[in-house]
Amino acid sequence: MKIVKIPSKKSWGYIIPTLFLIAGAFFLFLKSNGGSSPIGGFMSGGYKSVGYFHGGKIAESLDVRTVRWHKHEGYERVVFDIYAWHGVFGDKPYEKTDKTGLYQIGKEKKGSLHLDGEIMGYRAFSAKTPSFTQSKLVSKMQVIPNEENSFLFTLTLKKPASYKVFTLKDPSRIIIDLK
Repeated sequence: MKIVKIPSKKSWGYIIPTLFLIAGAFFLFLKSNGGSSPIGGFMSGGYKSVGYFHGGKIAESLDVRTVRWHKHEGYERVVFDIYAWHGVFGDKPYEKTDKTGLYQIGKEKKGSLHLDGEIMGYRAFSAKTPSFTQSKLVSKMQVIPNEENSFLFTLTLKKPASYKVFTLKDPSRIIIDLK
């Protein structure tokens, strides 16, 4: 028969704080990840009704080439297709990229009919906004240039909706799901 030594009360005083430190570090890792990974990130399953999703990495010379809208079973999706920008007269003006730049997208007030976003690291937003006539949730989209390499956008909603934001690669996309 093997005797197993049970940790003393004194050693539990070290084990429990260590577990809390590990759990706290893991939480900070998830928060700093912002739901951005090639497969949607750790937070991709969580819809919010208020607050912001942050993510991406610092980049330069990106272009939102297309914005697409699709209706799915139980939710609607807005997709920003990201390309490298090589200038108006560049030799490869629409080259695919694996970068999404930095983004923050969300709402400040629960029940708000405006989902606001900022994307950073973009030289252009050459996409035409899609028609949302078939959408039950989105009325329109407005895009305005902000500071250098930054654009602001607002999705005006027809009714309050919860949302989640994540990125995909190959090709790079920023995805907004609404329900």
